[in-house]
Amino acid sequence: MTNIFRVLFFALTIGSVCSLFATANAACVPGKGVVKTDAFEEVEEASDEDIAKAKKLARMNAWQRYVKTLDKEHSKAYSKDRSKILKGLPAFIEKMRIADEVFDEGEQTLSIEVCITVNTEMFKGALKVEPEIKSGEGIEIVGLFVARQAQTAKEFQARVKKDRSGENTEEADDKSKEKSQSMTKEIAQASGGKAVSGTFQKKKRRRRSKRTRRTSSKSESGGSTERRSEEIRYKIISAEPVNNAMNKVLSNAGYELADYDEIAADCDGPPREEIEDSFVTRDSLTSRHKIGAWKAALECEVPFFARGTMTADIARRHKSGLKIVYVRVRGEVREYQLKKKRKKRRSKRRRSRGKWNLVGAVDEQQYSGLGPNESVARTNALRKAGEAAAAQITKMLLRKGIK
Repeated sequence: MTNIFRVLFFALTIGSVCSLFATANAACVPGKGVVKTDAFEEVEEASDEDIAKAKKLARMNAWQRYVKTLDKEHSKAYSKDRSKILKGLPAFIEKMRIADEVFDEGEQTLSIEVCITVNTEMFKGALKVEPEIKSGEGIEIVGLFVARQAQTAKEFQARVKKDRSGENTEEADDKSKEKSQSMTKEIAQASGGKAVSGTFQKKKRRRRSKRTRRTSSKSESGGSTERRSEEIRYKIISAEPVNNAMNKVLSNAGYELADYDEIAADCDGPPREEIEDSFVTRDSLTSRHKIGAWKAALECEVPFFARGTMTADIARRHKSGLKIVYVRVRGEVREYQLKKKRKKRRSKRRRSRGKWNLVGAVDEQQYSGLGPNESVARTNALRKAGEAAAAQITKMLLRKGIK
């Protein structure tokens, strides 16, 4: 019985020592480097160049092992600045201890094991880590994006107005004839039983005259061109793929996308259907709809408002044989801020009003989607456009320090 207790005590002692040894060396990360010394000639010992190569390789392997222990935020930041960190790697390693060095004369290889100690504080301080916000802890944003597709387009031809002035010149021969005049005179005399009769005819000469009519001819070209932009009508399509894609990206970044339908129902905003109808021929919200939507957001205590359009074109045939649809995105994000109070001369108190300031605009870009038919291709394009728009919104909010 006594022997059993002795064995148990000895085992516990050894375990405690091993645990203390492991704790003491927890900051030291091991790594091993193996290099081939000479491929053409056998050597009895490794050269200084081979030793340096093996040490560098061992240090790099130890560093890779250390990097794998980083948390998600620091690992993501390291991936972005990896090349920059590796250039200055010696600055982040406080010391490197050589644990073992073996030269295999038969295999002509050099093996070196090292243990590195990383200056964790200095290394993590060099990384640009953005603290992750859990879903539900960030701000709430009202999202109103209208999805539509071009239905008809009426194109007007250019109308050209020209001013012309001129004189015409022509020369013509005018033959005028004067009618012959005849005069007949009959004189009858009776004289002594004699009758005398005479005829006198006078003809005027036919006179041929040339009359020249001269007209000078001058032409001037000029004027103006009138053009009318084409009239495009759109049909409203489902914005569900856009909203789902945007909600996923914004939620991962810690922002909550509030559905406009709920805001309009709870806080008396203009209905979505009414707003969508105005986008059949327009590219922007009417003043009435914009002010009404903003008032509803304030009534529901949501100070951020994201709105825009996703416009899809008609499907075309892709070279792969599939259908391709392009979607054009445009939009903006605004924040409601109270105006600074000013000293008023009047004693009458007025309600302090604020202003919807622009946080940033979503760059107008096109995104394509492929599919076996137009519906699938359009859905893929809308999803891609929604993800891109949400990524831009996230960046501009983080840049402004809005979390």
